[in-house]
Amino acid sequence: MMRYRYGPWDPSYFAVLGSLVGRGLIEVVPAEGTNALGYRTTEPGAALVEHFKIDGAFDEVVGRITLLRRHLDLTGESLKKMLYDLPEVADATWHEELT
Repeated sequence: MMRYRYGPWDPSYFAVLGSLVGRGLIEVVPAEGTNALGYRTTEPGAALVEHFKIDGAFDEVVGRITLLRRHLDLTGESLKKMLYDLPEVADATWHEELT
């Protein structure tokens, strides 16, 4: 990941998100109450997620996501502030790789 103005970001996310949009698994939507954009799953995307849950191949990932959502179900702004409390993020220069 690299430090950017609004928090750490991995440039490879653009390719991943674009691929998911291109496959019709997610869609770009206006973020509620802002001028920003966000993403949400489409019906085919949600169906694929349910298939993977049943399949069991992603049980570890599902468990981690469930745990993260339970304890870190925060806004992007809140997560950004939390990250910038970490010295390795706050002290990094813009576009510096974070390890």
